[in-house]
Amino acid sequence: MRKVVFAALCGAVCFLAGSCGGSSASGTGDVPVIDMEALVDVPAFMDIEIDDVRYIPLDTATDALLGNRPVISAIAGDTVIIHEMSMMGENSHLVLFSLSDGHFIRNISHCGQGPGEYTWIESVFVDRPSQQMVIKGGNRSASRYTLSDSLVEAYPSYNTRNTMFAAGSIARGINIPEVVDGNMLIHQLNSKTEPVDTLIVENYDPMYISMAYNTSGEEALMNVVDTMYTLLPGKMEPVAVLSRGGKALTPQVEKDVYLNQKDYKITKEKRSKYIEFNYFLSDGEHLMIYSAYGGNFFIDIFSRKTGAHLGRNIMSYADENSGFAIEWKGVTFLIQNLFYVADGRFYALVSHEQTVDAEGNPAPDGNLGVISFRLAPKQ
Repeated sequence: MRKVVFAALCGAVCFLAGSCGGSSASGTGDVPVIDMEALVDVPAFMDIEIDDVRYIPLDTATDALLGNRPVISAIAGDTVIIHEMSMMGENSHLVLFSLSDGHFIRNISHCGQGPGEYTWIESVFVDRPSQQMVIKGGNRSASRYTLSDSLVEAYPSYNTRNTMFAAGSIARGINIPEVVDGNMLIHQLNSKTEPVDTLIVENYDPMYISMAYNTSGEEALMNVVDTMYTLLPGKMEPVAVLSRGGKALTPQVEKDVYLNQKDYKITKEKRSKYIEFNYFLSDGEHLMIYSAYGGNFFIDIFSRKTGAHLGRNIMSYADENSGFAIEWKGVTFLIQNLFYVADGRFYALVSHEQTVDAEGNPAPDGNLGVISFRLAPKQ
């Protein structure tokens, strides 16, 4: 197993990669530099089209009904895989629906402590060619199942000390970060969750809110201070520099403002003075960046190639009339939950309150719906 070492600096990140005794130095390369600090007062706008919008109301069969905490975990061809669980992680299971007509396919539930079981589902990685998936459990277990719910293989657990969630894909590798002795280790696993590489980001120790890290399509995206990276086998490749200046919520700011405070009101007020990255997505051509500042939540869309600012949505969870607006058959959906991206399309669940039927009529007794779209140049 290789170890690749990176040195984290303030602002943009320079890194030193070493393998088999050799080393090479490199900067962030030819990537766009986006001044996030200068954008804090920019109002909402949209200079890009929400195109090819599709909406599917989901089946209302008893076993298909979704509760209050569902999230889209994966897209496998014409199937959407939704993770459903209680607030405390109980009854963690997957619900599969067809994206062509919303019909219920099946539930997949294997809570337990034995081989092929989990305490709760942490991540789902789809192996498209084989129509199988690897379910990563919260008890550090991992098992491979067919989409028809047959156990293929239970893998040995991969134990780390203080892990974050796994992110990535079967195609590009599974990544599990942890912080050890002031350094961040990113363990890279293969499709059987066996260790292959370890990336070490020296002097970087984010805890809870100073780093965004998540799966976006086939890639895992994360920020090291103000640089966004995509994680590839054996290396981190810069995507963009997201400059926050004096408003950067760094690991040190997190310790001072968040971890060492006992008064929630003071913590919330101090935290709101910094730009906090929450979530990163990319459809290949665009970057969708979720961030928080000053009590508001922002969804910004940029060109991945040039960094041009193409759109902004501003919302507050205190305002039920805020959300990412998507038009379909005369209906405006306001999406407040996170999008999932696959094959260039963005997907989201439509809340119970906004669900309509296939003709756009209110459906108060319906299940949730799935809305999806592509981003396209403005005409």
